[in-house]
Amino acid sequence: MRQSASFSILVLILLSACTVLSPQGKGSTEGWAYWLENITPVQLERLPERILVIDPTLDGRTRIPASIIRQLRAEGKEVYAYLSIGEAEAYRDYWREEWQARPPAWLGQENPEWKGNYGVAYWHPAWERTILNETVRIMREGYTGLYLDKIDRFEEAAAEGILSEDEAAERMIQFIQKIREACRVVEPSCKLILQNGERLLEYNMSILRMVDGFALEDLWQDGCTPQPSGEVMERLRLARTARKAGKRILIVEYVEDCPDREALIHRLKERAQEEGFILTIGTRSLATPSHTPGEEE
Repeated sequence: MRQSASFSILVLILLSACTVLSPQGKGSTEGWAYWLENITPVQLERLPERILVIDPTLDGRTRIPASIIRQLRAEGKEVYAYLSIGEAEAYRDYWREEWQARPPAWLGQENPEWKGNYGVAYWHPAWERTILNETVRIMREGYTGLYLDKIDRFEEAAAEGILSEDEAAERMIQFIQKIREACRVVEPSCKLILQNGERLLEYNMSILRMVDGFALEDLWQDGCTPQPSGEVMERLRLARTARKAGKRILIVEYVEDCPDREALIHRLKERAQEEGFILTIGTRSLATPSHTPGEEE
């Protein structure tokens, strides 16, 4: 039976309404935002991006209310909690003041570029317990999953001669597997995204079975300066391998303050789209939320 014109119009209207109310969320855009400092709940709830990577605290210690995280999830957002697993951070509530004078066996030197951040022996049982406890705590607050940073600590451990390259990589992979298991005890659908961890693919491809995506900082730019082409191509090779395996690739470029900002962002956006990557633009401090470039950029 042929449908009347009015009926067809009605169907189109209903389909449009379903699109607006889809799990993408209210006014959301397909993209990601990255925000670690000076988080305010009101502004957090207004971010349009569908993928949010945030610190789980407002100041390193005060937790973002779980009710806010669950509301964002109900609106169709994916909300990932930032967790550094290769450095200890002195502003976290797991930190003990006596560690300054009497550091535990697993605590290393302070990162000269980030005050209050200290390299760790990430394979040490005491540090593993700290991170696994934090994993459980975060996931009980309703997050989609974890955004794990300082994966490249395994490269530093090898460069410092603490472990061989192969052993450093293998111990990091084992650590990530333990985090995944702890995460999924609380939330069976827990997802993991690794920041700057793509080089693990050179040592053991099994990491692809453990994680849901990779995030790359400074892929094409070191701030306002282009990265060396050889380094870009090497990282792209690994990112493409993960992309072909069905993993999401997130890119963050810190070019918000560059003098040729608009043209630069436009070029970066085109490159990311060609690769099937998701780009966000921000400032390195991440004291304000990064943003996914829009159609006008």
